[in-house]
Amino acid sequence: MRRTVKDYIVDALFELLKKKDIKSISITDVITKAGVCRASFYRNFYALEDVIHYYLENLGKRCAERSPLTKDKIYEHALASFVTIYEEKEKLTILNARDLLYLYDDVVFKLCEEQMKLLENDINPYSVYMTTGSSVFAIRAWIKNGFRDSPESIVKLFPKFHSDSQQ
Repeated sequence: MRRTVKDYIVDALFELLKKKDIKSISITDVITKAGVCRASFYRNFYALEDVIHYYLENLGKRCAERSPLTKDKIYEHALASFVTIYEEKEKLTILNARDLLYLYDDVVFKLCEEQMKLLENDINPYSVYMTTGSSVFAIRAWIKNGFRDSPESIVKLFPKFHSDSQQ
């Protein structure tokens, strides 16, 4: 896969976040580490938090693309999402260590709304919001606990996902 300027900036920021708090990192630090010019940064982002937001949006899109959500494939979609999240455990652990996981919440709820549009009237929207809300907190706890459990064991904790897989 071809890497973009945004990819280099994301990777550079995460490398710096391993050692420093985001408030201690400058745009100059990031562009120097990424090997890009200042104009490239500002062409793509406004602030460092935007870089994280971009990373998290892409993570969410990868979750959605890996197993598109349909009414009869809720368990498969949830499992694919948790597996994708697990694959990003290094970066998510860094976000947790730097108290930046709160940025994840907005991204998930935005993606949830996009997914509901695809289902239209096939599923109760409150059911989706309840499941999404509990998923967000479960994911945050999973990250904080160092991803000790497998994606499969986490998804099976959700009664709706589990009951769909049994049908």
